Amino acid sequence: MHNVRHFRHSIIPQSVLLRFIAAHPVWQTCGIESFSAHQMILASIHYHVFPGEAESLEAEATRNWHHLDGELRLEFTDLPACFVSWGNGPVLYSVEVSNESFFAEDLLGSLEMTDHPYWSELIGHELHLEYAAPDHQVLQLATPGGEVFLSSQHEDGAFQGDSLRISPVAPG
Repeated sequence: MHNVRHFRHSIIPQSVLLRFIAAHPVWQTCGIESFSAHQMILASIHYHVFPGEAESLEAEATRNWHHLDGELRLEFTDLPACFVSWGNGPVLYSVEVSNESFFAEDLLGSLEMTDHPYWSELIGHELHLEYAAPDHQVLQLATPGGEVFLSSQHEDGAFQGDSLRISPVAPG
């Protein structure tokens, strides 16, 4: 679907960033074209889940990760929301970012996760997104307060999964 490039450094010269944004519409549609004028301050986190997923998330409370078949909605203070889920680009079953939900509106329920320990230290801070590799299997969301990793992994840990693993620890 969209091809988002990998950055190895979190400090990017504005001229490079503007050329990148112009060439990659996914960043424009997520409102990140305003990056130079507005910081991406994370305001809230919602898990969009299928029926039954909320109960399994509660049962997984002792694990070091959440398994999500649906999607994640990131809300910012001054920018439109972005959605993250497993997708098909640049390889099948990778982590994708979009300005629109990946699923039909009436298909998923919403869980407010802003106060969850994975996310609470990121709220209110400038968010940096960085893919760990060009195959987009892992997307790091980082702030000065902490980090969370989103990966396209099956429950057994195998990559290129048709689900999203959410963890405060980088996948191995």
